[in-house]
Amino acid sequence: MRPLFILCGVLLLAAEAQAQRGVVRIPAGSAITIPANATLCADTIFANNPGFGTLTFPNAAAICQAVVIPVELLTLSATPQDGDVLLRWSTASERNCAGYDVQRAGQDNDWRARGFVAPRGVAGEGASYTYADRLPADLHSGAVLRYRLRIVDNDGSFAYSPVVEVRPGALPASPQLHAAWPNPAADRLRIPFSLSVETPVRIAVYTVAGEEIRSLRREEFLPAGSHVLTADIAALRSGSYLLEFTADGIRGTQLIHVQR
Repeated sequence: MRPLFILCGVLLLAAEAQAQRGVVRIPAGSAITIPANATLCADTIFANNPGFGTLTFPNAAAICQAVVIPVELLTLSATPQDGDVLLRWSTASERNCAGYDVQRAGQDNDWRARGFVAPRGVAGEGASYTYADRLPADLHSGAVLRYRLRIVDNDGSFAYSPVVEVRPGALPASPQLHAAWPNPAADRLRIPFSLSVETPVRIAVYTVAGEEIRSLRREEFLPAGSHVLTADIAALRSGSYLLEFTADGIRGTQLIHVQR
């Protein structure tokens, strides 16, 4: 399971594999202090944000292979539009965020900055963003382009969002559900998918016997293009489940595993 970390109040996944230690939530109204020479170990710690209590620690060493996570990046999408690409993303809330660098790469994986978007979320609240990437004529041919956000904190630290892929001037023939990750997962699941037209999208979790147990996204309209949804699966017990994706009359399923 990849460890979790936070920048600008945005939940991200690191690349290194680590042992899973579970989740710690500081209840609203509570105030907990980690004593000097003590260490708190967990993969995810929810604290210091609306809806959670306060966690105080003497230094970074007091948190073992975890970070204090108040919020998360909810969605990221890229849509071909008249030969250009329109990026959209949303956050649950923001804190200490300096802004978002939009980056683009071709199949050579050579990432280049395309523009900067300043934060506009109110402390403790989420925000939605758009950025139009104006493409030169030689990129209108339909070659696959990849996009990500470089999320920058006020202290200068940064991390990267998941990557979305898009083919300018072309859309998939039908909606497609791509491989969710990480799989197995513990608390958060990234669900990538592509849409051929603007359409309502519904994503739900079923038991392997076919009983629906969790709706991850209701039937709400999303634009055509490439999307990544971050889903909270912390309430699911360890085991195997079916992930169901429905869009524009197309239904796709995928086997996922929850492991803690």
